[in-house]
Amino acid sequence: MTGQFNPNIFREYDIRGEVEKDFTPFVVDALGKAFGSRVVRAKGKSVAVGRDVRLSSDPLFETLSAGIRSTGCNVVDIGAVPTPLLYFAQFQLGVDAAVMITGRPYRAAHHRETGLGCRHVSLPADPSDDRQNPLVECECGGLVAPRLFREMGCEVFELFSEPDGTFPNHHPDPTVLKNTAALRAEVLAKKAELGIGYDGDADRIGVVDEKGNLLYGDQELMIFAKDLLGRRRGAKVIFDVKCTSNLPDYVRRFGGVPIMSATGHSIIKDRMRQEKAELAGEMSGHIFLAEDYFGYDDAIFATARMLKIVDAAAVPVSAFLADVPPMHSTPEIRVDCPDDLKFGIVKELVEYYRAKYEVVDIDGVRINFGGGWGLVRASNTQPVLVLRFEAKSPQDLERYKKEVREKLLTYKPLAALGPF
Repeated sequence: MTGQFNPNIFREYDIRGEVEKDFTPFVVDALGKAFGSRVVRAKGKSVAVGRDVRLSSDPLFETLSAGIRSTGCNVVDIGAVPTPLLYFAQFQLGVDAAVMITGRPYRAAHHRETGLGCRHVSLPADPSDDRQNPLVECECGGLVAPRLFREMGCEVFELFSEPDGTFPNHHPDPTVLKNTAALRAEVLAKKAELGIGYDGDADRIGVVDEKGNLLYGDQELMIFAKDLLGRRRGAKVIFDVKCTSNLPDYVRRFGGVPIMSATGHSIIKDRMRQEKAELAGEMSGHIFLAEDYFGYDDAIFATARMLKIVDAAAVPVSAFLADVPPMHSTPEIRVDCPDDLKFGIVKELVEYYRAKYEVVDIDGVRINFGGGWGLVRASNTQPVLVLRFEAKSPQDLERYKKEVREKLLTYKPLAALGPF
């Protein structure tokens, strides 16, 4: 029905759904009117609107903008841009609010719409004296990143840097190993110092070392933390519940204060403000830098900071974390689970495991098995449970996975769950 809303589009971090099915012209126009009305009530009068390169973005922009304008607000069209550029535009253009039309990396049909605010930023203006040769896989970041890094003095090899809303090469998620296969191969072929991959809207970063190994967001965060703590001993570093147990120990070793947080870019940014933290990150590749910057998740700025770290280092990227104890871990494991049941299941799991182990329950249940940990949390963006496991040995890793899987199988919606 064109006049009805799917209530499930209103998520923890943003508004998201499927084009045509959830975001009908009626719904998108109504969202524009609601957002514009809120801006007017706050005595604002201008809204910056950006979008990614998905094929559905332009029609959504036209309808959303019409709704916003109908409330008396002026719409500033900043075009097809990476999401971090929208954050920056809110300050730079002097507008009162901003909306980004973009999507998550599930498939090109999905979109999210998000209203955000941000603070002043000062960009570093000291290009490296020595030329570096990063290989950059851009997606929407291709609109900005290659030129920026060349102006910093880098020799840049581009891969899939021409934006294409159909994502013909692979899903734009730089934390999934198969999605980085081409990037990892090209790093080796070009003998690049490192490889950089972005998601579709360039707010998440994946790093590949010179040996072709993918670094996950928690490993990237340790590199940024050591760099920051060399200048600001005692700084707070916020990390999400999916991050390795090595991370808090590493932060403490260099004089920092580690703080675990629930997952979610808006949650992380709020926690950074509360704690006055200058650095935060998620296993998913969101990196938040607030030292001389806004504090939002900007993969392009994070790349510039990483290049500065690499330039100053006496060792290659593969040696940055050589002193970190080896751990065996899984990537994110996503298990389908109905939206109306997932939170209830997780609540029961918290109580079940609390009776057997030490747990952290700030976002799902993170179970301390002694030789490692397992996590089960309800996704705030999809009808899935998100799992991750880490252990000191491969045998323990399999044991923890088996124990959690056997418990999940007792729930009817998960009865057909296969091995993971």
